[in-house]
Amino acid sequence: MSFNNILCIIKTTEYNKYKVKSNSIIPKEIKSNLSSYHSNHNIFIQEFKKIVKELSLPVKYITTNQVRKTKGMFDLVITCGGDGTFLLAARYFENLPLLGFNSNSHTHPKKGSIGALITGNNIHLETALRKVKERKFRYKQWPRLYVKVNDKLIKKYALNDVYIGNRKPYKSSDLNVLYQNHTERFNCSGMIIATPIGSNAWYRNAGGKPFSNDKFSFLIKDPNQDRQPTFQQGTVKNNQELTIYPNSPNHIISFDSREKAIPIKTFSRVKIGLSKKYALKVIIL
Repeated sequence: MSFNNILCIIKTTEYNKYKVKSNSIIPKEIKSNLSSYHSNHNIFIQEFKKIVKELSLPVKYITTNQVRKTKGMFDLVITCGGDGTFLLAARYFENLPLLGFNSNSHTHPKKGSIGALITGNNIHLETALRKVKERKFRYKQWPRLYVKVNDKLIKKYALNDVYIGNRKPYKSSDLNVLYQNHTERFNCSGMIIATPIGSNAWYRNAGGKPFSNDKFSFLIKDPNQDRQPTFQQGTVKNNQELTIYPNSPNHIISFDSREKAIPIKTFSRVKIGLSKKYALKVIIL
């Protein structure tokens, strides 16, 4: 059975977001990079729309600026942009199958967008969209992290990671972490808790070690070494929870680096776990 109503979310580039003009005060080098990305993105979108039309795919297009107000009966959501666009779709359309395309992919690591969550790009684009039309793909369930504060579930979930730390990044975080029946107190820059999918994102770039797909992992950022911590990172099985207590005011919880964080009170009991119950259904081409 073919898809009847596909929603395609197109990224609003930084070039458009910041309305870069020739007389802008933005430095020449940065302006050039923004312009290059914008151009590559537009070329991809033009080709994408052309192929969609040729294949008669029932696609409705919106931009990332329109996501919050978009409603309708869709059976597939496609994103054209980068990981941020995909995470936005995951937030607002978590009950629908998702497929991500990188609109600015490049083989060189210093060019283009990395797109760790993205399964499609400009290479073999027509083949990929034809697979969508003919449903010649497979689904994969990507589990997400959930958070409970004092045993109350927060109705937000993280595909990549959860961050717990001081609201002000230049202030020290004071956290108690219960891990493997041992409680350790940390003065640190906060902590990152990552899913298997998020293991290649912020967690890895901050120094986190690889771990298996049946677990989730945490990393304490910049712990005070004078305290001689017995651990700084660790893995937790997907049927278990990690417990954290903030020991001072002004701590927050952030899901997938969203701008709107959730404040938590001093000595609140925060439990984090990984569950397929809250998994995303993702198309793998």
